[in-house]
Amino acid sequence: MGAVSDADHSACNADEYCASGRSGRRYHGVRKNSSIRIGDSRDSRETCALMRAFTRLYTRLDATTATNDKVAAMRDYFESAPPADAAWAVSFLCGRRIKRLIPTARLREWVAEAADMPLWLVEESYAAVGDLAETVTLLLDARAVTPGEPGLDVALHDWVEQRILPLRSMSEARCREAVMGYWRELPLEARFVLNKLLTGAFRVGVSRRLVTRALAETADIEPARIAHRLM
Repeated sequence: MGAVSDADHSACNADEYCASGRSGRRYHGVRKNSSIRIGDSRDSRETCALMRAFTRLYTRLDATTATNDKVAAMRDYFESAPPADAAWAVSFLCGRRIKRLIPTARLREWVAEAADMPLWLVEESYAAVGDLAETVTLLLDARAVTPGEPGLDVALHDWVEQRILPLRSMSEARCREAVMGYWRELPLEARFVLNKLLTGAFRVGVSRRLVTRALAETADIEPARIAHRLM
């Protein structure tokens, strides 16, 4: 079918990966029954299939409580994202999480090492902030980022399938090295999104109904049809 069908199929796979941990594989409307697909142009895929686009989506969603603004932010993202990226975005936005990835105690130890501070200070910071992803991001804020911020130019599905999910099967030493490297590749906002994914705490205040509405408006398909495909 079109990209919606492709994204639906990929979303099912994304859900399976979130549950099992298997590694695999913020315009213009798309008219119903059109041959145009979401994010179908090559230029769009090359410029928007990136972590920077997903970070921008998260930032826009987190910055507003207005329903229409949230829907507009998701619609803008879906109209540019290729199916593989859109599928993971839909999965995360609908509240599905990558589970059993890295023990939180290890992340606290690694950020203490990366930020060159005692573990007890990290623990006190975590107790004060109350959110591990935010704590890690704030403590790493002053850390050097690799010139060019290369992690921003990696597609979301590559981040998930080639970088995040494989962490589960790595030795602790390799996992530590990989995560510290990922932190160095991303600026503050993107690092926060990554840490949300790593900790299984990705929540940004949108309901499945709003995600369904955004997809329906993007592809000009009845919301009920989209909702059925997301079941």
